[in-house]
Amino acid sequence: MTVVVGIVLRPVWIIFVLSCAAAFNPFSPFGYDEGDYRHLYPRVQITFFARNKAHTLPYFLGQLEELEYPKDRISLYVRTDHNSDDTVKVLDAWVEGVRTLYNSIDYRSEPTESSYADEEGPLSWSAMRNAEIITLKEEALAKARAGWADYVFLLDCDYFLIYRRTLQSLMLEKQAVVSPMLRSYGTNFSNVCESLDEEGYCLQSDVYSTIVSREVRTGSFQVPMVSGAVLIDLRHTDSGYLTFDKNNLPSHDGAANDLLIFAASAHNMQIPLFVDNKRFYGYMLEPTDASLTLQDDEETMRDLLLNLIADEGLMPLLYSPHAQPRSPKPSRFGFDQIYLINLARRPERLAKMRQAFALLGIEYQLWPAVDGRNLSEDVLMARGVRMMPNYEDPYFKRPLKLGEIGCFLSHYDIWRDAKQNGYERVIVFEDDLRFHKYAAMQLEAMVADMDATELDWDLIYLGRKREGNQPNGAVPGQRFITTVGYSYWTLGYALSARGVNKLLAAKPLEKMVAVDEFLPIMFNKHPRQDWNAHFERRDLKAFTAEPLIVEPERFANQQKYVTDTEDSAVVSVNSVVAAGSVSHEEAAPSASMLNTLSSQSALRTEL
Repeated sequence: MTVVVGIVLRPVWIIFVLSCAAAFNPFSPFGYDEGDYRHLYPRVQITFFARNKAHTLPYFLGQLEELEYPKDRISLYVRTDHNSDDTVKVLDAWVEGVRTLYNSIDYRSEPTESSYADEEGPLSWSAMRNAEIITLKEEALAKARAGWADYVFLLDCDYFLIYRRTLQSLMLEKQAVVSPMLRSYGTNFSNVCESLDEEGYCLQSDVYSTIVSREVRTGSFQVPMVSGAVLIDLRHTDSGYLTFDKNNLPSHDGAANDLLIFAASAHNMQIPLFVDNKRFYGYMLEPTDASLTLQDDEETMRDLLLNLIADEGLMPLLYSPHAQPRSPKPSRFGFDQIYLINLARRPERLAKMRQAFALLGIEYQLWPAVDGRNLSEDVLMARGVRMMPNYEDPYFKRPLKLGEIGCFLSHYDIWRDAKQNGYERVIVFEDDLRFHKYAAMQLEAMVADMDATELDWDLIYLGRKREGNQPNGAVPGQRFITTVGYSYWTLGYALSARGVNKLLAAKPLEKMVAVDEFLPIMFNKHPRQDWNAHFERRDLKAFTAEPLIVEPERFANQQKYVTDTEDSAVVSVNSVVAAGSVSHEEAAPSASMLNTLSSQSALRTEL
């Protein structure tokens, strides 16, 4: 009886043992154990080549690490060559830091020369550079096919994947070749190639715009060429015919360009190429002109980061802890002090400005703003604040708001501090601005020109809204400074010691107007002669940076726009209007005007 039982149970026992073994063997015909996730995540070889990318690599690598895909299912194929920056140093440190996280890392840096013999500059794609890229891509593809991978994912180091499930999303398309759509921030440039010209290069059409905007069309779209970020399914029957090498494609009579050759090889095998925009996958840097310098490329990266901080909040592009970005040494750019005005109840603005200043290398002093919400009649009277007789907002025909008075007092207190400390020249920044591209370089060059020519100046706008039709005029010896006309905004400006003295000597608190009305009055460019008449001396020597260095973070017609000056109460006219100038009834806005003010953004901050 026992023998019979043994004979009956033996096959069951064998199946049980084999099933257990299958849990440790991903290639077993019995499949995976329920607790084994490997069958859910095909093996991926991620391939990238870096050259002169020390400034993008910390963020590129940081976003790569953030992909929600098991790292033991990822192998890395990394090459770098001909660098004139710290790319090798960055990659060496990163590879050492993540070596145990990934399934494998094939990393090589060669050669030691910093440039190709036939290149125009570090950003140029010379014939020798193009040939090297073709060789590297072909080697990467061959290794992925011969080895471990089910997919190969080729990435440029100027591409930053925000969507953390990018790999899974692309795999779900079940296509031999698919590319995630990424776009350059603030432009219509992307890696989408919707059509080609006769020479095989990308054209843009109305269809292109609808794909890139993602507002009209979302999905996977067949395209003639893919670039920048490309996922190839190596399990596809005909994927073995895909190539980057013209020598493998005798029928190709076009340019020896890796992207065109790859597209031609796919076309020959009737393998469709797709780009997917179902999700927002991330950002790419717009390619820079080959004639530009490495510093220009660094500025392009910095400009992306500054705009992301302004629009999205604290640094949305994470950098790798194993490849931290290099920040410029903090500087005051030849000024005695750089002030940053910030409301205590706006800590999010301060946090963003701190990151922006760190990226630009700006050393600053935080200046607590006077909060209009905390201004009482007693405080206004104690500080001697009196509104100019007959003053009314040019747009809304109302008296000053408490936020506008708080803004003026914030600037006024900085002027007094600059005078008390004996500063020869200072910069004042508000906290709701964004910097233009090349801001730090332009500021540095502007100061150099001022010093070299001993410019006679009191005020220089760094950001402004031009009012009226007053053209700027050239200033001898100045590459980045012009004459200035009637302007709004005080989001950024430079002041000399003499300019500070002139502003304080005018006693503006005794006849207060909005601070961005006061400044053009003082350099005699304000159109309201009745306002001008209250200030006898109007000889402030004013100029403007050209191009501007800063602009408002947002304009009144944009989403997330917030204004602390307009979102405040109209002042109690009895306490701040000069005696006998206007009655409370004449000055106070009507109920309908108050409703309008509370529902609309200030036109003062519109373009």
